Amino acid sequence: GKTPLECIKEDLNMMKKYRDEPPSALTLEGFAVAKTLALAIKRARHPNAAMQELTKPGTTIRGSGTGLPLRGRCHCGW
Repeated sequence: GKTPLECIKEDLNMMKKYRDEPPSALTLEGFAVAKTLALAIKRARHPNAAMQELTKPGTTIRGSGTGLPLRGRCHCGW
């Protein structure tokens, strides 16, 4: 994984490139959750089944609501 600072830099670069809103703790959390979810699907034994399970009606995916912990390593990288 990447260090938390590397994840923040990647998020800022993506925000500048693709979004028209200022970066915030919530956009960073969303970025980290999306990257982690994509990595989990990629590493799943059956990625297609994982995607089907996640896209079932009524399925919700939420962040922790506490922001990205700034200790250790995060899963923003491939």
